Amino acid sequence: MRLTASSRHLFLSLLTITLPWAALDQAAARSIADILKTREVRVCIALTTAASGKAEPPGCRADCVMSGDAPDLAAAFAASFGPQIKTKWLNIGWEEQFQNKDGKVLREEAYTPELLASEACDFYAAGFLKNEWRAKKMDFVTLNLSRFVVLVNDASKPAIKSAADLRGRRAATYKETAYEAWLTAQNQTVYKDAPVEIEYVADDDAIIKAVDARAVDFGLMVTDAALPLLRQYSRVTGVFGVGPVAEMGWAFRKEDQDLQAAAQRFIRMQRKDPGSLMNKQFQSAYGKTVSEYDSFVQGLK
Repeated sequence: MRLTASSRHLFLSLLTITLPWAALDQAAARSIADILKTREVRVCIALTTAASGKAEPPGCRADCVMSGDAPDLAAAFAASFGPQIKTKWLNIGWEEQFQNKDGKVLREEAYTPELLASEACDFYAAGFLKNEWRAKKMDFVTLNLSRFVVLVNDASKPAIKSAADLRGRRAATYKETAYEAWLTAQNQTVYKDAPVEIEYVADDDAIIKAVDARAVDFGLMVTDAALPLLRQYSRVTGVFGVGPVAEMGWAFRKEDQDLQAAAQRFIRMQRKDPGSLMNKQFQSAYGKTVSEYDSFVQGLK
């Protein structure tokens, strides 16, 4: 069915009544008006741990079937625009989220990452920490608070009791992460005379496997990813937190203010409702509501 100009205007007006946050901005890239026109929300997701979700068939990029906490929450947001709106998935690599049109990550430059600029993605849904260099490129909608936790093999616990004990040791991380940025900053300052030796691995799952096998002395991981994984690795312990408490969230093009506003309203309602999908996910993963989890992170030593 084709809509005339007048009937399309009526349709969008009625939808705005149904979705009060849907302030339409025809000038913005992939605004809510564009989502309604194409009837799809383009969700890109970089899954760094099996606990956060999985894509099937293995190795797929597009035409994936997504399942797990991160995809389910993103799909619920897409569904909030109405039953006619579908979720279009793109399964991406971690570094792709930050690459420019030349496939490079330039931390100090302000640009829109190519996957967002090209409109392949409306937002990144795996959730990652907001920091200064990422904020130059994207805007964030906060899901919850998080912090780094240092993971060690139980055999190393007597020797690694504080951040000072990390000097000169080996750590597993992967590129373009806040983990790598923190380690690099420490190596340039407090660990300058005994820098941490960084071993690059693929993702969060690979970090904890390296710690479990004692291939490295320690790993860094955000509490969101670490706590579910620690249940699976009896020889690995989170010993203390490092770095500041930070915001974990979805990332959007800076131009897409109406879509960000919709996401903020959606997350605010999810956090407020004890029986919401998001609170059920946090209760299952951490035994806490989102608000209780935030308080836990703020009190982490």
